Amino acid sequence: MPARQKDKWSPALSTLDAQRPRFDLSTALFPKQLPFGLERDRWMTAVCTRRAGKTYGCAAKLLDVAMRKPGCVALYITLSRINAKRIVWETLKQLNESFALGGVPLEGELCIAFPNGSRVYLSGCADSSEVDKFLGLPIGIVIIDEAQSFPAFLQRLVDEVLSS
Repeated sequence: MPARQKDKWSPALSTLDAQRPRFDLSTALFPKQLPFGLERDRWMTAVCTRRAGKTYGCAAKLLDVAMRKPGCVALYITLSRINAKRIVWETLKQLNESFALGGVPLEGELCIAFPNGSRVYLSGCADSSEVDKFLGLPIGIVIIDEAQSFPAFLQRLVDEVLSS
């Protein structure tokens, strides 16, 4: 889009973005999930029962970071891309729609792109060769689901990608 035309729409887009309600974790999460959702520590582990709402809480946390940190990548990693899609994709899309966050789901990329430039990506990481695809991303948050199932290359993922 030519710069002149883009400038024409910028005030309208800024107004719309300013009018968009902020994503509020206290309205998205149950009281027992809220401390996890609000935690800002760099390293966290959620250890809870099977039906504790981890998927929903993690989806909400990904969206919260994407809303608060313009231009960042909020990344959800599990062993395979298809598992990521099965586990959390519908929940992310539902939260995006329910809270009118303005994200555009990109089905082929398993990504939700937001007006502030942030993106939520779902990805698989089945072996050490896949770690490289995360290098250089402007990471805002990474959620590694079922981390105990990852082989030894998980340490490389943490050391080279997440610690930078």
